[in-house]
Amino acid sequence: MIWNLKYDRNHITAAEHLRAVNFFVPKVVETLSLILGDGLKDCVLMCIPAKTVHGNELRWKDFSRAVCKESGMENGYGYVSILSEGTQKHLHLGRGKDVELSFDREEIAGKYIVICDDICSYGKTMKTFYRKLLENGARDCVGITLGITTHCLQRVEPICIYKSYRKSICL
Repeated sequence: MIWNLKYDRNHITAAEHLRAVNFFVPKVVETLSLILGDGLKDCVLMCIPAKTVHGNELRWKDFSRAVCKESGMENGYGYVSILSEGTQKHLHLGRGKDVELSFDREEIAGKYIVICDDICSYGKTMKTFYRKLLENGARDCVGITLGITTHCLQRVEPICIYKSYRKSICL
């Protein structure tokens, strides 16, 4: 289902992508509500961008809007932008180019951020994004990932991957 959320138009139809969004949104809202309670409405949702501007919009724009509508969170989709596109490491023999991001410090400063990523292997991307948000003035962050790669299940605890965070969640 996560691959359908990624929405590669060469392999996934718009209907499959919409089914994935509709599958994950209630799960994310329910899980965050259980963990954060009434504090959820004081949070900003920021999804870790995809490697390209186009891929990021396809993957996260509708998802972010739907999660925020259901949860009452502020939608931080536009608070991070891609300055320089990256390439996928798994497609370039482990030598992919990292995406370069720009953060809207005025929108982030002093806020509680819920970081969302589609899949986690080792947590490096989430931890890097977390640090960047703190550098840009975020008050605190929690992380949620929709899935975890199977080859990493033996190395990380699925419910609490990011030990430096107050709370982290893996659906």
